[in-house]
Amino acid sequence: MSGYPDANDFAPAAGQGGFLASPGADQSPSQKTFRAADQQTLTPVTIKMLWSAEQGSDEVFRVDGQPLVQVTFVGKVLANDTSNNTNVAYKIDDGTGIMDVKVWLESDDTGMTQAKDAENPGTYVRVYGHLRQWQKSLNVVAFRIKPIEAFDEVTYHNLEVIRVHLHNTRGPLPPMDPNAPVTTPMKGTMPPAAPGPTPPSTMKPDRYGSSFNELQTAILQVITNASNKDLGVHRNDIYNACSSSWATPNVVENLQWLVSEGHVFTTMDDDHYSTSLCV
Repeated sequence: MSGYPDANDFAPAAGQGGFLASPGADQSPSQKTFRAADQQTLTPVTIKMLWSAEQGSDEVFRVDGQPLVQVTFVGKVLANDTSNNTNVAYKIDDGTGIMDVKVWLESDDTGMTQAKDAENPGTYVRVYGHLRQWQKSLNVVAFRIKPIEAFDEVTYHNLEVIRVHLHNTRGPLPPMDPNAPVTTPMKGTMPPAAPGPTPPSTMKPDRYGSSFNELQTAILQVITNASNKDLGVHRNDIYNACSSSWATPNVVENLQWLVSEGHVFTTMDDDHYSTSLCV
């Protein structure tokens, strides 16, 4: 979606081991422990989960037994404070709790701090950042805050929080049995939704009883096979993976349909996609 920074704006700098540094944030030994490429995790959480996070002897915060490297949550801005020349401070409420969030302002080549437009109270935002403790009080040092334009993103986030929580506490879903019979709706129930822009003759059933055409199935497989499902797959990687069999406009149309139907959702920005489906 136009108006948002490109995904490359958040690419790790050299020597950061795949991590996004928060300007002005101190680096504790526990943070250095997780600066490996295989620890580039982004955990969807609620503010209540952050307040309930446990901190071990290694000073690393954990939820459901998993370390919190980078976190993301959504909520409403209650107040902002722009009186400091080096940062903008927020109070954000997501319905489960209130969290102080600080965004450090960047400096230009001359060393002067760049002005930053603060999100106004009442605005719903998505926060990306790191959980910190200062003087026995928790806060989040954010490396990005973006306004939410469609409230569906709040629903997507809450569902993703549930999915990750169940995965961490109960384990992954069992593998799909390809020989299992497809369940048909009982008499009197609503028929399934229209599958999308392609003819029904090319539809393939998925494990949830819905139907996808071959292109939609290919898109879902690309997303499902991502090495990091928390960060998702960039739209260009999806286009490239499908380009040998389908034209890019068709891929774009079917990807948008999967998003509109809730099968696919955005992650760290509007160019990265993930899914909770198993194709």
